[in-house]
Amino acid sequence: MIPVKAKRGFYIAASCPACGAELELESDFLTTSCSSCNSVLRILTPATPPAYVVGAKVFDKDVRFHIDHHLKGNAEPLTDSLDRVRKVYFPYWKIDAILLRLRHRKKTRINYDEETNTETSTDQRKVETMLSPYDITIAAGGLPEIIPCSLGERTEYVPMKPYSEEHLQSGFESLNIEIPWQDAITSANRAVGQLNHVSADEFGVNISLLLRPVLSLINFPYFLAEVNMRGKQRSYVLDGLTGRIVYDCNDSISDQLHIADHQQSAELGRLGVELHRCSNCGEQLPDTRSYVYVCRNCQQLTVLEDCPQLNCRILSVQGSANADDQYFPFWIFRLPAEQTNVFRIRFGGSENVGAICVPAFRIKNFEAMYRLTRRISGAVSELSMRESRELKENYLPVAVGITEAGALAHVALMREVVGKSQELPRALADLLFEEVSLFFAPFHPESYFLVDSCLGAVTFEKSLAGVQTKPVPTSTPSTLRM
Repeated sequence: MIPVKAKRGFYIAASCPACGAELELESDFLTTSCSSCNSVLRILTPATPPAYVVGAKVFDKDVRFHIDHHLKGNAEPLTDSLDRVRKVYFPYWKIDAILLRLRHRKKTRINYDEETNTETSTDQRKVETMLSPYDITIAAGGLPEIIPCSLGERTEYVPMKPYSEEHLQSGFESLNIEIPWQDAITSANRAVGQLNHVSADEFGVNISLLLRPVLSLINFPYFLAEVNMRGKQRSYVLDGLTGRIVYDCNDSISDQLHIADHQQSAELGRLGVELHRCSNCGEQLPDTRSYVYVCRNCQQLTVLEDCPQLNCRILSVQGSANADDQYFPFWIFRLPAEQTNVFRIRFGGSENVGAICVPAFRIKNFEAMYRLTRRISGAVSELSMRESRELKENYLPVAVGITEAGALAHVALMREVVGKSQELPRALADLLFEEVSLFFAPFHPESYFLVDSCLGAVTFEKSLAGVQTKPVPTSTPSTLRM
């Protein structure tokens, strides 16, 4: 029998609204399909952090067995009796974010002069930008000095269900949420700030920031057991999934807990699942993983992310006649004129004033994304665009949402400013964009690269896009109705 590979990643159990079948939603979801009824489903993320609950796998009758097994392994006497068992959900704040690290390095370059047989050295200053996933769990209540916060990271491997009465197991109590989610973010930022001291900056100031933090409240099951051993009382805390002992002491732990009513967690946000349909005519939308859709029936534009600054039009670059073009999406973030003048921003070129264009397709390599951002930002003022009222099959899905793209735009902007002045103005990190737009630009393959089909000046490697670059047959265009 082939063993089932353990699933890695934050995923949530939910029900299909069409047929009631069980679903497993991974952390990078937008849409999914029900394997039972084939309905295309849309995932609704709440504005406030959602609450989830993890189901216990250990039964009450097994608690004493797990304690005796632990004692036997440590060559200690077994329990005489099990006096009390209490089942509790410990709350953890789970934070998933992007970690930005700006590091100032000096690189010494040795030059050798053959004529004089001498060596000279010069110091070159370089600003390194690194982006990486960052996740941390912080105790939201309970006994953090007893149960380490790191134990909450096991939620990466187990399914969860939205916090509700029907998903709470019999006999389990929830602890009071004593740490607000705003304080959890503050604690995470404080921990990230300590990274600046791990390696000394060789010039300027090292910078570490959390971008786009996503919070969830995870209620994890534990058993609190009090046993009698040779006339003495002893307390144990057991992991509700594995039965492993995570803490033991001679004092009673149960009396230290602050139990909350179920309403406290229920008041937090709750992830929802609905049919992925057009809000105008009810037609089922495509199951592509995209933030932007156009209804095949009524051509209504649907954007799955709210943004007050969004210009609800799709722009398309004009002037290409290549048959094998593919249209790649980009977000344009425009800065207010007064801020542009303050920071002297000419991102990507002297003609570009306050416009940063970020790829709306997935590029895992930040350096490659940054280079393409500079190139397309420098060229955007020379591109002729008009509102597109047709979306063809050779238009790529918008795989990067506005929030994530905005974070990357801030990173690119910070790198641009820090690279010139070696300082990060405090106001720059919280700078708001004036307008956000979406446009598609045509690219065609040449050798190992994709080249823009209008200017022939913007290029990037085929491997970065992760898409097929063969000619794609076009279908009957759809007319957009705004």
